[in-house]
Amino acid sequence: MNDKEELQRLKRFFHDIKLPEGRLDLGFFQINDVEKYLDACFTRLERNDGNDWFAPNLKKLQDMEQYFLDQPNIIKGMP
Repeated sequence: MNDKEELQRLKRFFHDIKLPEGRLDLGFFQINDVEKYLDACFTRLERNDGNDWFAPNLKKLQDMEQYFLDQPNIIKGMP
């Protein structure tokens, strides 16, 4: 899977879950507004497609996805 496909997959994932309101502490970093953070990350990654400098941003989104997968009470439509 290339970065563009991975980015689209992550966008679908975050669209399909109920995002928490307020501050989110992921242990490795804190987010004050999850929706704004995701919008900024996706915009940054889309504008800089193929630029390895932004690879850590993609990794943070993947880590965040795993955090949500480990929190079944946050996921909508998943057992």
